[in-house]
Amino acid sequence: MRYIRKIIIALLILLPLVVVFFAFNIYWGIDDAYAQWGAADMTIAYMETHEGNWPPDWEALRPNFESGGGRVGGWSFEQFQGRVAIDFNANVNALRQQSIESETAPFRVIHARWTIGSAMGGGPNAAIRRYFRRKAGIAEAPTPRGGWRSRNQKTLADDWYRRGFLIRFDSHGNIVAAWTTLVETAPPGDQDVAEFKTHPHLKELNLVGSHVTDAGLVFVRELPELEVLDLGSDNITDAGLEHLTGHPRLASLDLFGTRITDAGLQSLRELPKLVSIRFDERRISAEAVRKLKAAVPNLEIRAQGELRAPVE
Repeated sequence: MRYIRKIIIALLILLPLVVVFFAFNIYWGIDDAYAQWGAADMTIAYMETHEGNWPPDWEALRPNFESGGGRVGGWSFEQFQGRVAIDFNANVNALRQQSIESETAPFRVIHARWTIGSAMGGGPNAAIRRYFRRKAGIAEAPTPRGGWRSRNQKTLADDWYRRGFLIRFDSHGNIVAAWTTLVETAPPGDQDVAEFKTHPHLKELNLVGSHVTDAGLVFVRELPELEVLDLGSDNITDAGLEHLTGHPRLASLDLFGTRITDAGLQSLRELPKLVSIRFDERRISAEAVRKLKAAVPNLEIRAQGELRAPVE
């Protein structure tokens, strides 16, 4: 009985300390996560402009911090240094080699000084590893928060990344969202979009900056659960928009950056679930918008800029 009493007393003493510890991590953790991300950004920016050399000290990073590179607003440079630690004695050649050879970051050259587990996108060291691998010509998708659920999932994400897409999975391992990377890989085209037919649970597709043409929208029409589509390619014209006619689930459509005109808006009347549309007002007239609103009364219309005449 005496031992049980001692255990209970010890737990009662420790419990407030545990609560304080977790509260501290929650309170500071978000800012520290952004700060570590910013520290990795600044370190990479320094290497990019100094022939791949590792920064020698904090002062080497000050110009980048003062231009907004720290990702945490309201902190002084001194406060930032007090929250994030960087190993300025790290051997950049060793880091580069370890990054190429390892599947995860085997080093810890950037970390929060006071909080535990406060990191984003796999953490700052994963960002450093991705940088070295990218410079070595190894293209791979960024690690999501919490990591990959399986090796197959990572392989699939890397394959789509090389095609020019970042993808998101649901809890069942289905691809439910894809958007163009805009960096590091060649922009995806029609054939890449065609491959999504093997992933029928895709709900969100972003094609901004891609090389997808009108012909590629034929494959988009075949995605049965698609709800959100951002075209964003100047290869898309009125003819391409006709391919989407009758899609059963499409609810949100972004046409900004395309060459859609008044004529193309007519196709939107045949999208039964459409509730939101965005477009470039330079190509669409107020009269065409008025007619579309009359045909689809509950449609939310967002013009990038002001219409040439008011929409009633």
